[in-house]
Amino acid sequence: MAEAPEESEYGDGDGEDDEDYDDGDEEEEEYTLLGFRWFFQQIQGEELEGDAVEYEEFQKEEREFDEESEKMSDEAKAKIDNVMVGLKKINTISYEDLLKAFIHVSIDKFPLNHDAEEAFQKVHSTINSISERSWT
Repeated sequence: MAEAPEESEYGDGDGEDDEDYDDGDEEEEEYTLLGFRWFFQQIQGEELEGDAVEYEEFQKEEREFDEESEKMSDEAKAKIDNVMVGLKKINTISYEDLLKAFIHVSIDKFPLNHDAEEAFQKVHSTINSISERSWT
């Protein structure tokens, strides 16, 4: 009598999937269908377990994000106000210098303008110097 071949841990080699073999298809299908289930249960007025909790957590995260964004915006505005106070106190940059510096970095037709480049360097170094000080 012929002996039956030994089964390996990978199956018997007949091409059929073994019961213990998991290729992840069920998890992927579950993940794919989760959204549809949620959608249809919401349409039918059913509340899924955890919906209220998840929604509250989402709202909390959204509020925290908004508060942090507002705080960062306020800090940035305070820094700019601080630089403006310093500029007014030392009064070394004229409106003309500011305009030339703006033109130098903003308009492509003036990159080689020597006067605008000098004004930019003056404004840039002055603002850097002021931003390192406290003018409040």
